[in-house]
Amino acid sequence: MSFGSEILLKVGVVLAFALNGAVIFTLMDVKASAWMQRRPGPLHVGLRGLIFPLAEVIKFIQKEDIIPTKVDKTIFKLAPAFVLFSVFGLFVVVPISPTLVVVDLNLGVFYLLAISTLSTLGVLVAGWSSANKYSLLGFNSIFLNNSSPINKLKGPFPPLTLNLKLPSFLSHEILFIIVS
Repeated sequence: MSFGSEILLKVGVVLAFALNGAVIFTLMDVKASAWMQRRPGPLHVGLRGLIFPLAEVIKFIQKEDIIPTKVDKTIFKLAPAFVLFSVFGLFVVVPISPTLVVVDLNLGVFYLLAISTLSTLGVLVAGWSSANKYSLLGFNSIFLNNSSPINKLKGPFPPLTLNLKLPSFLSHEILFIIVS
């Protein structure tokens, strides 16, 4: 297999996992919210609520692209791309199987911490380009809560992330340590 086709295959697998994960988590979020709020629509309508993500996609496609008058249009349109690229960048070092890792970095944990802070940059660009002081204030609160690497270390695996005495920083080896 050539280098280009190998990279395309790995990128395709990463995109498939990321996009399927978005659909699955959207469905879980909607079903949990509907159960808590006792709404019958997302729970029971249309194949027990399984076509709800399709309805969300159709609703998203039909939305009108509204751009305020005093914004910097190019930066305003590029702001969501920062967030999406940082999310897809996280999936690059996450092992999908023991043999399928797109890039096996020696410092995979530190890459995850660094790339996850880049999503805050997308919020900064959106707040700055909107020419609205309130969205910029909203960015300040998000930035102060999310940008610090110490807050990232308090993340979903505190025993793992606070105790960095690991034999390796390779992501697939850390996954093996967690699983076993």
